[in-house]
Amino acid sequence: MTNYNLERERYQFGKKPNNSNNILRFHDIWYKDIADYKQNPTQYIKLLTEGIELNGFILPKLQPKVSKYWNTEENGLRQTIRAKKKYDNNIYMFGDSRIMGTDNEDKYTICSWLQNAIDNSTYSYKVYNNGIVIMDAILTSYFIRLKQLSIRKNDIVIMFIPSPSYRKCTYEYMIFNIYVLNEIKEYCQKHGAQIYISDLPRLVSKPYKTTFEQAIRGALFLASDINLKSNYIAEREMHKENTLEVYNNFKHIITLFEKLCFINDITFINLNTIFDAPNIDDRLFTDNYHFTPYANELLANIIFKNLFTEDKLAKFKIEANRFMQNEIDDIFKCYMPQGFPVLEQYIQNIKSVMGDKILGSVGAIVVNCNPFTFGHRYLIELAAQQVNTLLIFVVQEDRSIYTFEERFNLVQENLKDIENILVFSSGYFIISQLTFSMYFSKEDIKDDVGDAQTDLEIFGAKIAPELNITKRFVGEEPYCRVTNNYNQQMKEILPVFDIEVIEIPRKEIENEVISASKVRECIKTKNYALLTELVPPVTYNFLVNKHSIT
Repeated sequence: MTNYNLERERYQFGKKPNNSNNILRFHDIWYKDIADYKQNPTQYIKLLTEGIELNGFILPKLQPKVSKYWNTEENGLRQTIRAKKKYDNNIYMFGDSRIMGTDNEDKYTICSWLQNAIDNSTYSYKVYNNGIVIMDAILTSYFIRLKQLSIRKNDIVIMFIPSPSYRKCTYEYMIFNIYVLNEIKEYCQKHGAQIYISDLPRLVSKPYKTTFEQAIRGALFLASDINLKSNYIAEREMHKENTLEVYNNFKHIITLFEKLCFINDITFINLNTIFDAPNIDDRLFTDNYHFTPYANELLANIIFKNLFTEDKLAKFKIEANRFMQNEIDDIFKCYMPQGFPVLEQYIQNIKSVMGDKILGSVGAIVVNCNPFTFGHRYLIELAAQQVNTLLIFVVQEDRSIYTFEERFNLVQENLKDIENILVFSSGYFIISQLTFSMYFSKEDIKDDVGDAQTDLEIFGAKIAPELNITKRFVGEEPYCRVTNNYNQQMKEILPVFDIEVIEIPRKEIENEVISASKVRECIKTKNYALLTELVPPVTYNFLVNKHSIT
């Protein structure tokens, strides 16, 4: 078979066309719905197919480029068109020139079409185009590039198999990829990300080809003269490359990679289902490998459906839970001092008190109550109405104005009339010095808001499942940046564990929210008239005795 580079030289593939009329006969099929093409076809194709240059050899990046249809981002990657500036998580797509988007504008690449589908959904993922023009790429090269990125929990990595010629797909090659796939999977799991593997279809894989599709095999549309096309087709016939044989062998390669992914417990996205779509003849390929804008849209839709169906999300949650539970176990091994109560015993003590109540709907709320106010009462009353049993965890650390014993007693005494609540200590595992130390310094800091990830992951992965907690209630926090950030992280992390986060607006008096800090300010300024409006009688009597209020 003629070498690809020799083909480009011999048949002038990629060179400026000498006979634009012949060229446009092909382009009229692929770009006919694009307004700029309709206005000036020759100029459109010229700008679209301008050459690109690479930086580097082992890990090449695109040279900076700015044009009407072809642009690079600061990271040396092809630009992906996005509707928003900020996203919660990322999708990294690794592939060759087909992912990069050869023969397509920035907005018509697979990555941009996928981003468009996400932007029109309820999901929040930023798509990065890690496609690059590189011959004979292997999964290892994608893995090296992946390690240069700062992937994080809930991110998605999609690698498109850089399939070699089926003649090169040896037993040794497949065994090598088993090890590479396993390393990639373990690396992604270590960072809490999900890995998908896929294979981009080729024209040769299309079961039935039209006369036109047979003619364009091998990048023929870029040839400068129709006679060169004829010579190219004749030469391929001389090498007796049987279409059915090639199709069957590529199908075999895809099946092998699917099996490799199954062995490694990796989800494989089969994009060859694109051939099942209606009205695709002559509309998918610009050569044997590269896609039209229409094909890229279809492929992006298939990817979107595979990533964001309920079954896929459920599997992702399982993987994320597994990762985070392993991470939490490591935290306990490294940081839990000898002699501290073990988490299992803490949970068992709570379960023994709950008894049969664990069988109904269970919610949870964590409070400090420094001291207990009408605001706390309002929040707990509303939460208790939404579940069969509400567990109230009082922060145990003695790092507040009032001691844990004082605060715990205030909670119990002020809520005696609500029948479906149980009050517990938060122990060393819920908002403690160990899990979220920043909480106890929030009044002394200005810039840092802390990271509650460990605290929330322990709750979501270890505590909530054992106690059947499916709802976590929290009050809005308009003033404290640390608590507000904790609430935001709660909304991001706990749903991964199938825990609904319900944020309740704070109770107000004269357009100001009731807060424990406001109570302490009243005591300091001796505004006892306002104090009686902020706290229940039990709390007021406690404060009178505690501070000798007269």
